[in-house]
Formats: sequence, C-alpha cells, structure tokens
Amino acid sequence: EEARLVEERRPAPVLGEPFHFDVRPLVDGLDFVLPGVPKVGGIASGSRHPHGNALFCGRERLTQGAVLLAIAGDVTATPVVSQGCRPIGRPGKISKSRGNRLVAVDDVPAKSYVERQLQELSASELPAGEENPLFLGIASDPFALEAPEAGDFLVRDVLGIDGDSHLVVGEELPVGRTIQLHVRDRDSSLEDLERQLRRAKAQHADAAILFRCVGRSGADHALFQRLAVDVPMAGSTCNGEIGPVGPQTYMHGYTASYLLLRRGAPS
Repeated sequence: EEARLVEERRPAPVLGEPFHFDVRPLVDGLDFVLPGVPKVGGIASGSRHPHGNALFCGRERLTQGAVLLAIAGDVTATPVVSQGCRPIGRPGKISKSRGNRLVAVDDVPAKSYVERQLQELSASELPAGEENPLFLGIASDPFALEAPEAGDFLVRDVLGIDGDSHLVVGEELPVGRTIQLHVRDRDSSLEDLERQLRRAKAQHADAAILFRCVGRSGADHALFQRLAVDVPMAGSTCNGEIGPVGPQTYMHGYTASYLLLRRGAPS
C-alpha cells in the first residue's frame, strides 16, 4: 500500500487529537515513507479537556490518536499553506546558532541585526513593524538558486531574547539558512492567502478541503469563494494546522492549509 501511495502520489489528509498524541513525529515519519505525497490536515479544536474531542475512522469513534486518509482514484492534489505573514526588512543568512537560539546573522549579533532591520524599515513598513508581533521566517529550501519570496519561508514565533542577547525562536536554526523578519496582521493574512491561492490556480480546482486555525477570521472562506467561484469546499477549524513548506511537512499555527483537488492524474 505504501508503494502505491508513493507511486500515485495520493494526497493524505491527516487529523490529530491534541491531548494524548503528538502528531509531529507522525508527520515526520510520513515524510520519510511517503516522500512527495502532499499531507495537509489539522488538530482537533472542539474541546479543551482530554477525551472531549472525537475523530472518526469509518464508523469507529476515537478520542485519542490520529486518522490518516489516502485519497485514491483519478485525482490530482495541490497543497496550499498560507501562514498569514509577510516579510519585512531584508533577508540575511544565519552565521551562528545554538539549537533554536539565533546568535548571529551575516556575522552581526542577532539582537543588533533585528534592531537594525527595524531602524531601516521603509515608511510603509514601519507601522507594521511597530504595531505587530515579530516572527522569523526561515527559508524552506537551502538549495534554491533564487532569493526566497513570501510563502517560501517557514514562519515561527519569536519567543524572546535570552540573557546572552540571542533571539529564541520556535524552531531549529541551521547555520547558512536564509532568514527574514515577518509580521502578521489581518491585511497581510488575506494578502498572503490570495497570493498562494492564485499561484496554485485555485479557480481550476474541482473541490477543496480547508483546515483553518481558530485564530483566523472567516474572511478566508469569502476570499476563496471569490477566487474560486462555485468550487465546493469543506473542512474544519483547528488548533494547529498541518501542511508542507517546500519539501517538508510541518505543524503550523494561525494558518490556512488547503488541499485543492482536480480530476485527472498528475501530468
């Protein structure tokens, strides 16, 4: 069955339960055994208590674990992951790091790099940098020949600055990887979503599945309906979303993860 999944590149929606099961090792394992298969999904958000969420596999009701669905048949799937952020400032390369601690960028201490980026913001970028939390975008493809654009970054929370003035980020930081500061606001969330959906030609889809963060607005639905008129869409509101950035699948927050389905085998 695994060999058929890989050969046919069947899409694989993934649903997880948050209290008893860490879905991240599952996603890493699926990337290993099913490379190239798009994996999109989310974590149940209906209850704040253990055993309060329910997953269904056929007629079986599950209160812990995860459910993986392989979509068979003559279908092509395109994942769309909108992290709802936009880059500000200029990109740089990690010259020194310790795990998830950013020590230096372009041989400049991390704190000084961030301060310099904020000081050099253009007049149009300055309000966003001053009024919204900062995030760090990590380029998903270390071997890309072209400079990364919005949507090519894995966006992670900036958790703070430690006693050594290192930037603490919610992700491992490989030396040599391109990074860039990001901000998130309502306008940038919708702009990023529209950009990703247009890039994926959502208007040509026959159906769509959406896994949307509880922290995002319902404007996601209206935007999809405007761009992809009469394309039926189903999905769920999640407390953590699953979707690829580059060749790897990640857990996200504040994200809209779509799976666009089209009739016909991949070309």
